[in-house]
Amino acid sequence: MNKQKQVLPKFFDRLSSWQRKLRVLTGLVPTQKFPLLTPAEAFGPEIERFRSESQALTSWRDKQSQRWLFWGALHTMRGRTYGFQLSFFDHRTQNDFLGAIPARWITQRSFSAQFALTDRLNADASRAFRSWQQGGFFSKKTGFASEGRFHVEMSGWHAYRNEKGSITVFANGDNESLHLELQESKPMSFHGQKGYIDHNYVCSYPRMKAKGLLVIDGALEEVQGLAWFDHEKKTPLRDEGAAELSRIALQFNSGQELILFLHDETVVGSWIEDTGESKHLIATEVEIENIEYAKSPQTGARYPLRRRIRIDHLKLELIVKPSVEMQEIDATKSLFTATWRGLIEAYGQLDSAEISATGFMELLGYDERPRAQVFRFLMTP
Repeated sequence: MNKQKQVLPKFFDRLSSWQRKLRVLTGLVPTQKFPLLTPAEAFGPEIERFRSESQALTSWRDKQSQRWLFWGALHTMRGRTYGFQLSFFDHRTQNDFLGAIPARWITQRSFSAQFALTDRLNADASRAFRSWQQGGFFSKKTGFASEGRFHVEMSGWHAYRNEKGSITVFANGDNESLHLELQESKPMSFHGQKGYIDHNYVCSYPRMKAKGLLVIDGALEEVQGLAWFDHEKKTPLRDEGAAELSRIALQFNSGQELILFLHDETVVGSWIEDTGESKHLIATEVEIENIEYAKSPQTGARYPLRRRIRIDHLKLELIVKPSVEMQEIDATKSLFTATWRGLIEAYGQLDSAEISATGFMELLGYDERPRAQVFRFLMTP
């Protein structure tokens, strides 16, 4: 294994110069006109447009990648708890290459979606976490994202703001399905510099009341609980494919929320008070320590699943751990790599008081299989 890790970088180094030269040549081939993709900026009319709730969640033609992410913890009438997540990805390809080949020759726009359920009390360990995927770079399936109002959809899975003002989400897989109505109980939060964070526009509804129906293992359950909704738009200024990226979001029993974005050694985020006031957190204010790892039996990826979070000026110290250890999605069809996305729990102290939370963690860039490394090389600018 060590020998393989040494050989692959040398091989990629030799090919990279040829790949860059060939990209220059193939990029000269005339193509139809595409919308101009522009980076997110922390100033100007675009950031003000993003801070409008009616515009923030709609699809923007000038952003390369957009994602709508829902997650939450749901409870049945019998006291059973389930976790869910539903993501929609919309990616425009005119700036991308697959090796020396312009990605636009293959597809002009790539849609994908992921749906997963966490059932930590399932007696069958293989069904404690189950996931489904649709679309992707080479898929013929297409999705829809409205430019006029918030509505995203792919092959029957959908999320949109309905006529009552709440948000409807639906997804299904095998014999499971989820239909929820989400109503925000806190205002939209804009992370970073009023919505601009690490070259992205990022906003959230950090606490939403969830109510609906879940069909799982052949049983129909009425469910209710709390959900979280993130949305982001970006046109990357640098390669993020080789970096280790993490996201941790927590809903505390005391009414506050915390979201952290980790890019290699850099940490930023937001602390959201029970009043809805959002406070930006910078790297020097947040300390994260990885205290326990787990290796995936499917992909071999080594994930930091147990972590300590410390924010001194908030007098906050937490231990974060997964509700189910291996909530890994091998997104070969859409992202060509494996990611860990799942429900987590946290416990600790806030201003000397005991505190607990339910949350969501996302880990990208930990898949070191040869095929994942090859794909990152082919996609690197």
